[in-house]
Amino acid sequence: PYSYFGAGELSNVAYGRNLGMGSTGLALRSQNFLNLKNPASLTAIDSLSVLFETGVFLKRTWSESLDQENKYFDGNLSHVALGHRYSKRFMGSYGIMPYSDIGYYFQTHKSVQGDYNMMVTNWKGYGAINKMFYGLAFKINKNFSVGNEFALYYGPITQERETYTSASLNN
Repeated sequence: PYSYFGAGELSNVAYGRNLGMGSTGLALRSQNFLNLKNPASLTAIDSLSVLFETGVFLKRTWSESLDQENKYFDGNLSHVALGHRYSKRFMGSYGIMPYSDIGYYFQTHKSVQGDYNMMVTNWKGYGAINKMFYGLAFKINKNFSVGNEFALYYGPITQERETYTSASLNN
């Protein structure tokens, strides 16, 4: 379970069209869709348009060890975003999306030296880090724009570890 390390398993940071191209598309600029990978691309939004995008994802995880097999299905909202024009030269976007996900449960067994008992440890983690963002773009001229994104990362993460010996199970 890779989500054990650090902030967890990182989510794809892209919208539908970018994900459809293998999460590429840094230079894509269109008046019909938002591009999270390039905030300066917001300058392509038409003056009469307000772009709204949302998405969902489904994931199947399968893990196996010598004595145990686990299969999980997971799904969630992948993003909600809105982009629009403030003025002739300023455009903006804002939204929320998951940044990382933590979800694991596994058990380890170690022998206790000089004893027949085993030390059993249950490892469990759950939670997520979410990203709330605001993007701002400025159109300098017809062929040049600049943009920046400001983000707030938040969310609860819980990691638990429970250790006991096999002798305590027999009592």
